[in-house]
Amino acid sequence: HFLELSYGSAMEVAALLFLAADAGRIDFATRDTLLGLVSEVTAQLTALNRSLSVARSKTPFPRKASA
Repeated sequence: HFLELSYGSAMEVAALLFLAADAGRIDFATRDTLLGLVSEVTAQLTALNRSLSVARSKTPFPRKASA
């Protein structure tokens, strides 16, 4: 559950970065740098989420099959 919340929060940060750049609050280079960091975090969350053996997930990452 907490990983799903974390993933959603990361996506919200990404959306806000686009809005901030469009509004002129940050420059596009800064936005791209920060989006790269968001991408790294979501990749780590995805890897952790896939490593867990939980039957269901609301997030878009598939689970490992339980052995």
